[in-house]
Amino acid sequence: MERMSNLLEFCKTAYDSADAMQDIANPVNVLLVEDSEDEALLVEAMLSSAGPFRMRWAANLSSGLQQITEGGVDVVLLDLGLPDGKGPDSFYRMSRAARHVPIVVLTGDNSRHTELAVRERGAEDVLVKQRIGTEDLVRAILQASRSKGRRGRSSERGRVIGFVGAKGGVGTTSLVLNVAAALAQMKHRAVAVELPDAPSGFALHLGRPFAGLMQRWSDLPPDRLNADALRHHLVRMPFGADVLFGPQSADACPQPGFGRISGALWAASEGADFVLADIGTAPSGSAWEAISVCDFLVLVADREPTSIHAARRWLQWFRLKGLGGESVGTVVVNRSGLPTNTSMQQVAREIGCPLVGVIPSAGEHMAHASTRQEILLQWKPDNLSAVSLMDTAVRLSAPRVEPIWH
Repeated sequence: MERMSNLLEFCKTAYDSADAMQDIANPVNVLLVEDSEDEALLVEAMLSSAGPFRMRWAANLSSGLQQITEGGVDVVLLDLGLPDGKGPDSFYRMSRAARHVPIVVLTGDNSRHTELAVRERGAEDVLVKQRIGTEDLVRAILQASRSKGRRGRSSERGRVIGFVGAKGGVGTTSLVLNVAAALAQMKHRAVAVELPDAPSGFALHLGRPFAGLMQRWSDLPPDRLNADALRHHLVRMPFGADVLFGPQSADACPQPGFGRISGALWAASEGADFVLADIGTAPSGSAWEAISVCDFLVLVADREPTSIHAARRWLQWFRLKGLGGESVGTVVVNRSGLPTNTSMQQVAREIGCPLVGVIPSAGEHMAHASTRQEILLQWKPDNLSAVSLMDTAVRLSAPRVEPIWH
C-alpha cells in the first residue's frame, strides 16, 4: 500500500474542490471490521496521515455488529474474511444491521463474482487489499460518507423473516404460508420462499405444479439473481401472497453454490414488504446462508420435550453465529391439542427465547384445508387458530417485534 503525499492536491483532481474540502473539514467516523491487527494498524496509519478521520477497530464481525448498534459510525470498512463471517455472508449481516450506514468492502478475493454479489446488494465500493493505496482508500470513504442516509436498494428493501423448525413436524411450513396470507390481507406485499435443497413442502400444501415455470429459480447463477429475474418465478396465490417454490421431487434438488439462496432472498426483498423464508429443521450450510440475510428469526416449536430440547440447540447455534437478543423469537404451536400443565410461556422460558406467537391446536382443520389445497386462513378464517395466526402476523410485521407477556 502506498501513502499519498498531498491529500489536498488529490481532492482537487478527484472531486469538485468545494465538496471535497467540506468533507475533509468534517471528521469522518470510520469503523474498520478486520481480524488482522497488523492490517488494522496499517489502515489506521493511512487514515491518520490523510486527514480528519476517526477510526474504530472491531476484530470480528460480532464486535462490529455491536459497535454499529451503539451508533456514531459514518462509514464501515468491512473485511470479508473474518473468523465469524466469510465472503458475502459477512456483508449481508453487516448490511442488515447498518441499514443507513454505507459499507466499503475490503477483500483479498479478486473474484468478479464476489464483487458483483456485494455491489448488487448495496456495497458502496469494493477494494482489493493487495491493491489498496491511501488515495483509493480515502476516495472510497469520502464517496461513501456522502451517501449516508440514502443507501438505495439495500435500505429500501423489505424485511426478511426466517422460520426455523425446532424439528420436523412442528408445522413450520403451514405457519409460513398462513402468515404470508395474513400479511397479504393486511395489504402488505408478502413473498414466501422455500430453500431449493429439499422437495417442495409448499407444493404439498398448495398443490401448485412447479413444472409450469420456465426454469427453476435455483438454476439461475447468483450474479443474475435480481428482482427482475426472480419475478418470472413467483407464483401469485389465491390468498394474495407470492410464493417461490422449491423443487417438486428429490431428483430435481440442486446443489446450490454459496450466494444463490441469500441472493434470492435479497432479490425478493427488493420488491416486497416482507419475505418469509421456510428455512427447515437442519442447521446446514444452506440454512445458515438464508439466516445471514434475515432481519428476524422465528424459532417454531411445540410443547413436546424433544422439541424444546431441539429448539435450545438451535438457539445455541444462533448464539455461536452471533445472533440472538431482539432478533430471535419463538412461536409455540400446540399440535396435539391434549391438555398439559406446561404453558406456552413456560415453553418459551425453557427454550430461552422470547415468545412472539401462540398457535392453538387445529390439526383437523389444517388437514381438511390441505386436502382442499388451501390454507387455514382461506378455509376457516374465524377459527381460533386462524385468529392466532393473524395475531402473530400483526406482531411480526411491527417495526419492532414485541414478545407476548402474560
